[in-house]
Amino acid sequence: MKRTISALSALALVAMAAIHVSSSGAARGAPAGVRLGDDRAAAIVGGRVIAAPGKVFDPGVVVMRGGTLVAAGREGAVAIPADARLFDARGRVVHAAFVDPFVPADRLGGKAPRKPSDDEDTEDRATPAARPARGPADHPLTSVAAQRRALDGLTVKDRVAEAYRRMGYAVVAAVPTEGTLRGRGAVVSLSDGPLSGRVILPEAGQHVALEPERLDFSNFSQAISRAVYPVSRMGAVALIRQSFLDAAWWRDAEAAYAKGSGLSRPKYVESSAALASALAGREAVFFDTMDALALLRATKLAREFSLKAICVGGNDEYRLLAQVAAAKPDLIVRVAYPRPERMADETEWLDVPLERLRHIDRAPSNPKWLREAGLAFSLTTAGLEDPEEFPRRVREALARGLSAADALAAVTTIPARQLGLATRLGALEPGMIANVVLASGEPFDAKTKVEAIWIDGVRLDVPEKPRREDAPERPEKVWEADVRPAPARDDGPLARPKAVVVRGATVWTQGNAGILEGADLLIVDGKVSAVGRGLTAPSGAVEIDGRGRHVTPGILDAHSHTAVDGQVNEGTHNVTAEVRIQDVLDPFDVAIYRELAGGTTTANVLHGSANAIGGQNAIVKWRRGGSPDDLLVAGAPPGIKFALGENPKRSNVQTPSQRYPQTRLGVSNLIRERFLAARDYRRRWNEFQALGKDRVAIPPARDLQLEAVAEILEGKRKVHCHSYVKSEILDVMRLAEEFGFRIATLQHGLETYKVADEVARHGAGSSIFTDWWAYKLEVYDAIPYAGPLLRERGVLTSFNSDSDELARRLNMEAAKAVKYGGVPPQDALAFVTSNPARQLGIADKVGSLEPGKDGDFVVWSGDPLATSSIALETWIEGAKYFDRADDLARRASVEKERADLVAKAKKSLERPAASAPAAAPTPAPQAGGGR
Repeated sequence: MKRTISALSALALVAMAAIHVSSSGAARGAPAGVRLGDDRAAAIVGGRVIAAPGKVFDPGVVVMRGGTLVAAGREGAVAIPADARLFDARGRVVHAAFVDPFVPADRLGGKAPRKPSDDEDTEDRATPAARPARGPADHPLTSVAAQRRALDGLTVKDRVAEAYRRMGYAVVAAVPTEGTLRGRGAVVSLSDGPLSGRVILPEAGQHVALEPERLDFSNFSQAISRAVYPVSRMGAVALIRQSFLDAAWWRDAEAAYAKGSGLSRPKYVESSAALASALAGREAVFFDTMDALALLRATKLAREFSLKAICVGGNDEYRLLAQVAAAKPDLIVRVAYPRPERMADETEWLDVPLERLRHIDRAPSNPKWLREAGLAFSLTTAGLEDPEEFPRRVREALARGLSAADALAAVTTIPARQLGLATRLGALEPGMIANVVLASGEPFDAKTKVEAIWIDGVRLDVPEKPRREDAPERPEKVWEADVRPAPARDDGPLARPKAVVVRGATVWTQGNAGILEGADLLIVDGKVSAVGRGLTAPSGAVEIDGRGRHVTPGILDAHSHTAVDGQVNEGTHNVTAEVRIQDVLDPFDVAIYRELAGGTTTANVLHGSANAIGGQNAIVKWRRGGSPDDLLVAGAPPGIKFALGENPKRSNVQTPSQRYPQTRLGVSNLIRERFLAARDYRRRWNEFQALGKDRVAIPPARDLQLEAVAEILEGKRKVHCHSYVKSEILDVMRLAEEFGFRIATLQHGLETYKVADEVARHGAGSSIFTDWWAYKLEVYDAIPYAGPLLRERGVLTSFNSDSDELARRLNMEAAKAVKYGGVPPQDALAFVTSNPARQLGIADKVGSLEPGKDGDFVVWSGDPLATSSIALETWIEGAKYFDRADDLARRASVEKERADLVAKAKKSLERPAASAPAAAPTPAPQAGGGR
């Protein structure tokens, strides 16, 4: 049916009046106050219709009726109903309204992200936010609330809805923001009227945060005393894992109870029951991950439990692009790119880390690089202080090379699919909800304005953003085109030859061969092949001139906290055996490079000492350039951190603590109680497994904490015990003997020299400081002769760092054993090579240069125990990870890069010149007007 333009215009004016009347009342048959498109059709004609990314009709027609899309196609090919209101869209663009899959529920209620002021009291900042009243079936931890719904208590402020509609949004997913297991989101439309008529999905996926509750740790003890588990990233991972195990137990227990008779009814925990559908794959789990490291943790958890996972990423996935691409996550990407801060003084730029400057420069390219890596994703306004900054941030990504089609898909079809609404939202297809945008130009163009939006088939005008009349109108910054490829990582090995040989050096084998003068060291395929004089190397082997140089095994640090992402203590509970350092390793920690520069290649990365039984350790090699898992030493015996004395009993905490234990007796008793509980836990599981498959019984609940403790009793997990005073050292050894195992290492062990014979008889190693003393009461009796004395009494002794700084010069710590006690040089070096390797149970791999062991070695400028010597090259498994000559050569280019990035950051802070204020705001043209 053809009509003239003048007829269209006349009909459109009538239609506009009709819409004004219909929009003020309820549609027939709908609950009072619920606005829906009525039975009369509406047709938007003559515009450039983008029905879906890559599917365009120009000129096109969109027809809707009763809140539903009827048709979308080329003008002349789509029948327009006789009763249709007509809207002239010539010269305009028509597309599906946007969908944001991740909007914090409190943002919809008008609350901006809270930023404490500088003069705000620390006590107020450390107090967790108020939470809803707790019910009788709630989880004992307030951070676990999977049963909650964002919809309950949700409000959508009119000004917030208007702001989103100005950008072209019709639908958002409101997501909960409190705790770790946060509960279910809700999908709502941004139409007018009461919320009851705007709910699309009352429950839309479980939401899980890999970040702990944010606290102000400027006063650590006060923050911890007020905190709720978890306060560390490793605690968050452990809690998520345990919560899904609890849900699996509840599922199995309910099934067994339904089949059997005479069984005790399983305890009902609402949060565990709420996770059952996610565990079965029927419900998506949205993991809130603020960076690439957390994203990889989320994908591992999803694989572990076969979850239908959607990861809400930060904007740094490019940093681990290969690993992220290999994980193939379903992604929601933030565009809250970091911005440089204005500096009061020019010298303050010197304090901005290079990695920060790089991230400011690179983050806007993150979406483009993700697409080039083959990943599809949606985009969200989450993380922006002002959501209306979103189009500008997308334009910045477009300037960096993200295609317009990909940007449009990221706010239409992809988020619709992620929310399980691919047949209802995100495109202009028959049968979909009638959410349509009429805009002055292409999506995300700087000059484009949304002139009208139909939500559920009801047309809403889109007023201009309020602006002060005297405020100057600043032109938008024009983003310069930048289509750089994803940056190659510069933190990997400098060389990885098939074979490498060091010629003519003084080789400290730290094995039976002793120290060899003028010897060769041959590494083939990452392993020590031979040590001796005149060795024949394979063709093509890299040769290092070792004349005048010394070569040692890579140094081992038996007590490190390097490369832990986030808090090193999960300090909220007295026992946290369930947390694992391996879950939070950070391969980007700059201390890794600095330690390589000091010859350290291997470390025992430990949980902190705030707990009587802390978390599980990770034995790592500093292999830079890979993923967190690439740091782990395969086959290393698992271990766990214990702690005695002031730290776990909290006597050194400024704010009085109510946490048990508060005495040394209490610490000992708590450890014994956990051993007894773990023994009983294993007994219950053994009894259950002995029943056989035909017997219906409720299984014991999995408990990650007790499983880790039980592994100690079974000899599968080594105990590394923070300890200072002799009475506690004796007590923990007796306690271990009572339960049939041995303490692996007494960490710090300042007074082990007083009970050296007892320690040797027990079989524990001692990993101590050389000359740290007087920093607290427990260490007043520390002496620099402790290491030599322990060695004399037959105690396997090592020197450790407990410090990123000290770990850079552990060779100097070994030298102190020569000064204080006259230890022979080779035996002194053993304190940081072969001895810690034996303590950690990895002496078959590292600690000495003997055939078959890993090719970890350091080339020193001179005697490694001389204060004048420096590490020239550091190799791990036949790959070179540090070269001093290369480091010196690269410094000029690094400084130039830094200067260039600072200049770019300064330029980005420059504001475009403001134009004179407009006399009066110009209203947007009315859709359907007689153009």
